[in-house]
Amino acid sequence: MVIEIVTHEDVYLDEYYLNRGTTGEDEHIVSNLVMYSDSYIAGDRITPAVTRRILREDTFNFAKLGAWLIFALSSILKCSLFAIYPQKGNPVVRSHLNREVCPRMTKSSDIVYLMWTSTRTKEMRDEHWIPNHFVPVLPLQSNDQEKGDNSLVENSHDSSTSIDFDLDSFSLCS
Repeated sequence: MVIEIVTHEDVYLDEYYLNRGTTGEDEHIVSNLVMYSDSYIAGDRITPAVTRRILREDTFNFAKLGAWLIFALSSILKCSLFAIYPQKGNPVVRSHLNREVCPRMTKSSDIVYLMWTSTRTKEMRDEHWIPNHFVPVLPLQSNDQEKGDNSLVENSHDSSTSIDFDLDSFSLCS
């Protein structure tokens, strides 16, 4: 992912590219990604130089897998990713990060699902929840499905968090 971002750094700072896969255009998506970074110091003025510095810090800090790395992973896999943001924390942040992410070049119509999560859950209440990495979302199988049907089993586990996404939705990356 580091090589992908370093090689195509200007793409990962481009508003048009970062808005692909969304239904609306976020005029400040680059600034939002900067503010969601653990490398950003609240109150700092977001200039192009600050933005580039934070992208580079996030790229080389694998302790925190941030939004830019999801964009890079999508390009490496050459397919769309859907980043699921749980219904926790700030709803504005969720509106920016619960979305499809498009690769630079597509070779597959598959969509890979990831979920934002956090290792800091003990010290955070739901309304102040902040993710610090993402994990793959894998389909669950019942005994009947082991014979060849790989569709997702809905409501097959107990969860206190609604993830609110549609696995059958169409891709916005085309």
